Amino acid sequence: MNTRVATAVTAGVAVLALTGCGPRSVQAQSESSSSSGTSSSTSTSPSSTGASSTGATSPSASSSASSPPTTSSRATAHAPGSAAPARCPSSHLKVSLATSEGAAGSTYDTLRLTNTGTASCTLYGYPGISLVGHGNGTQIGAAADRDHSVAPTTVLIRPGGSTTFVVRLVQAGNYPRSTCSPSAADGFRVYPPGSTAALYLPLKAATGCAEASVHLLTVRPVGRAS
Repeated sequence: MNTRVATAVTAGVAVLALTGCGPRSVQAQSESSSSSGTSSSTSTSPSSTGASSTGATSPSASSSASSPPTTSSRATAHAPGSAAPARCPSSHLKVSLATSEGAAGSTYDTLRLTNTGTASCTLYGYPGISLVGHGNGTQIGAAADRDHSVAPTTVLIRPGGSTTFVVRLVQAGNYPRSTCSPSAADGFRVYPPGSTAALYLPLKAATGCAEASVHLLTVRPVGRAS
């Protein structure tokens, strides 16, 4: 009888033990699942995912990747040798008389400008020309008018190279003395296009008109000899 009671008591305890463990086990599993779910939710939260996605596909990043680098563009624009040569300064030019021909009461002088510098340079337009005399560079009469029958063009002159232009000098004897006031000239004062510093070319047996109302000189642009 005692054995049966002991067996019954043991069975009851076992039932109670199983009954008590059941809820706690389920609760533990639930807490474990909840903890796992929280961890999963943190690693895949919308804000975290959105930040990562925005960083990878932001419009500014895409635009920057597809457009040419600004630095490279600037470097190319200022690469050595890419810039146009500078204008020839008077200090790097020498003037000389190439040819001189007379026709119909005028003299046509072809003047040469030579680049004495170490770099290529350019000239564009009309030189400034006037006759000077009295042994001191005093201007005689009016400066040269421009011949617009030919259009100017940019001329590239390499070191040691040259370009020419033509000056027409009407003979002073074509005008009455009272109108012209003839005056012996020593040479030409030459301002290369774009320059304010003059060059000087001596002339022989040249005569100008002291009266500024008489225009004896006409000049063509550089690079245009005819």
